[in-house]
Amino acid sequence: MGNISFVWLGDIVPSQFIENYKTCCKVNPQYNSRLFRDEQIEHLAKVYGIDQVYHNLNLVNRCNLAKYLVLHYYPGVYSDLDIVWKRNVDELLAQPVNRFYNQAFWPNYNQVHAEPEFISCVRPYTHIYNGEKVYIFDDHLIYATSIAMAKVIDYSKEKWLSQQYDQSINFEPFGPVSITELIYDKKMNANMWYDVQCQAIGQFCDHLSTRMWE
Repeated sequence: MGNISFVWLGDIVPSQFIENYKTCCKVNPQYNSRLFRDEQIEHLAKVYGIDQVYHNLNLVNRCNLAKYLVLHYYPGVYSDLDIVWKRNVDELLAQPVNRFYNQAFWPNYNQVHAEPEFISCVRPYTHIYNGEKVYIFDDHLIYATSIAMAKVIDYSKEKWLSQQYDQSINFEPFGPVSITELIYDKKMNANMWYDVQCQAIGQFCDHLSTRMWE
């Protein structure tokens, strides 16, 4: 039995999000679905030895680090609470893609990995990395192994400690940019999903938040 994890930091979880969580449990009965709150995340951060960093992050970075910690200790699938599941997650996991919107392969990769460490939705948004435009791997919905998330946490932590990141981006260094850099540097075997699979009015689930990064 696999894991589907959710995170909510702060006060009362909105009723709509509770309903989304219940829907996910109903659609995916073969999974252990868990909703993690502040106290549980703080415990995981302490166990990992990153609690001091965690408490000094802004809310966006803290939420992202919470996702990564949960996936490290409970590998499998992470889903934001504003995602409404319509089909079993196994169906989505069975359909990763390997071509971007312009039908070109992304740099460093030319096939779907049989045993990926990481899968997430690639957004039609480009970021400059090592002098070239790259597509961003989002983190509202993630499949990952424990080892892959340790790579993300440690890489992001080093960027935080050295202050070697773009501080004008509010989701850095714990966020999609760091994930994307690890993938483009061939430090994680990754597959991708498209927006049409798991964004607004997606084939497998609807992501209620469709705002692109600013």
